[in-house]
Amino acid sequence: MTDDVDESSAGSAANGAEPAGGAPSIKDALVHEVVPEIIPGGDAVLQLRDFRVTFPTHFGEVKAVRGVDLDVGAGELLGVVGESGSGKSVTFLGLMGLLPKSARIEGSATVGGTELVGASAKVINRVRGQRVAMIFQDPLSALNPVHRIGDQIV
Repeated sequence: MTDDVDESSAGSAANGAEPAGGAPSIKDALVHEVVPEIIPGGDAVLQLRDFRVTFPTHFGEVKAVRGVDLDVGAGELLGVVGESGSGKSVTFLGLMGLLPKSARIEGSATVGGTELVGASAKVINRVRGQRVAMIFQDPLSALNPVHRIGDQIV
């Protein structure tokens, strides 16, 4: 099984285009709301352009993410939803430099104007944690809301 993001729907969604026939676009499936008090005003703080992730295998290349375009503006939150294996995690793990070294990442990913594709570990580490964070989906590593946080991280 491969992670896969459909090029046509991902690209058109990020550009605001609606598929023919008035069907909802992939953008309609994204949780996207404005929360100005969280990130103060400005231009896009996260921008992906033709973002691609490929993994080498013994059977050839696996194109896990193909041609994703998206913008997240200042004051916006973005939640990505989709089927298992659709490329959600691989996209953002690639953006944050958390994929294996064998992964080939192409295109452009900028955070606050800093290009991350091809950037040094020093640059990525400076952005990761200070400007960008990820909430992992592994239920075994998530915090339990019933218990105090301090008790769970000790």
